[in-house]
Amino acid sequence: DQRHPDGQCSLGLCYAMGRGVEQDQLKSLELFHAAAAQGNTGAAEFARRVQESVSRAQEQVRMRDSAAAEEAMLALLLEVVQLNSLFRHRQEVCHPQE
Repeated sequence: DQRHPDGQCSLGLCYAMGRGVEQDQLKSLELFHAAAAQGNTGAAEFARRVQESVSRAQEQVRMRDSAAAEEAMLALLLEVVQLNSLFRHRQEVCHPQE
């Protein structure tokens, strides 16, 4: 892949799709950028597409993390409500109002 823009672009595609190598989006971006810097216009387009794909994946992870955090907070809130209810029931049983 050294200084051969077509080879860099082809290898970048292999990394982007995991063909013959372990899929590695960052490595594919490095190769696409190197090829584009040497005048391979197709590599610039591939780099843009991979970057968009990586950005979408990162956003999905953030959304999942946000959803997981929200789910944990709701579970904690439910636990507090249940404990509060149990505490009130215990108070009523142990200390009935006159």
